[in-house]
Amino acid sequence: MLVSGHGGALEYDLMTRTRFTLSDLGGGLPARALLAFVSHLPPDSATCREVRGDSEDEVRWQEPSLVPMLLAEIADTAHYVSWEVAQANSRHDLRSRLPRPIERPGVAANGDSRTYGSGAIPVSDFDDWWNGGTDGQR
Repeated sequence: MLVSGHGGALEYDLMTRTRFTLSDLGGGLPARALLAFVSHLPPDSATCREVRGDSEDEVRWQEPSLVPMLLAEIADTAHYVSWEVAQANSRHDLRSRLPRPIERPGVAANGDSRTYGSGAIPVSDFDDWWNGGTDGQR
């Protein structure tokens, strides 16, 4: 039923995630392997989205990398609100005890960032740069 009802999405997932197509079913792709493949498709696969009827926004909220980031944001907010309450009810300045945000993977601490290069390459110099440069110092 899945093949007849959602064959296009299943075909897309097979082609993009494996070397098979639905034409290989019964030959190089046993039915048991197809069942295992479909059973373990991630929520962002075309087949899962089509079967569940999820919109692109719903899929985005299910990304595994998003949940830890949202939890860290919630924890940071709770720490900051707690600090604000303590600051409002204290006679002392508590700015030195301002909570630090939880470190997040892929996000530089303290707003540090790296910059590579100093600007765009002029179009007239692009071919030389792309081909390794004329003097090797670009």
